Amino acid sequence: MQQVRASPLAMAGAVVAAAALLAATETRSPTPIINTKYGQLRGFYRSVDGYGLRVATYLGVPYATPPVGANRFSPTRTLSQWVGVHEAVTFGPACPQRLPNISNETAALTRMSRGRLRALQRYLPALKRQSEDCLYLNLYVPNEGRTSTQVKILLNIHR
Repeated sequence: MQQVRASPLAMAGAVVAAAALLAATETRSPTPIINTKYGQLRGFYRSVDGYGLRVATYLGVPYATPPVGANRFSPTRTLSQWVGVHEAVTFGPACPQRLPNISNETAALTRMSRGRLRALQRYLPALKRQSEDCLYLNLYVPNEGRTSTQVKILLNIHR
């Protein structure tokens, strides 16, 4: 099996795409309930500034059994179906990681670009909420202006 490595450019692109979506204005009107093979989801709509688009947003959608307890250090297991509607309106926790020290901006800029520093300053509050139970997806679905049911996706795989 071939190992896939993320290039710095690909990672930067993923950060830029995420930043654009996070900069979107949240209207917080609920989406219709959608059915998945694991259960029902309800998210919310947000508008992407400058593009005139409304995006259905589903945050913190679990994609595997949490790797805690007896599942720790084991291959992921298929998620069980959930009962009721999963309210997908908040980000799941970040996976455990050592966060960079950016308290001294001048020193931080010797180790990273200004763009990366600004992104870290914005994301740091969310990154501080960490857990081994971190196998969640954030889904952003274009809602308007589509002429086809097929849409392009960006998939960011972590390991």
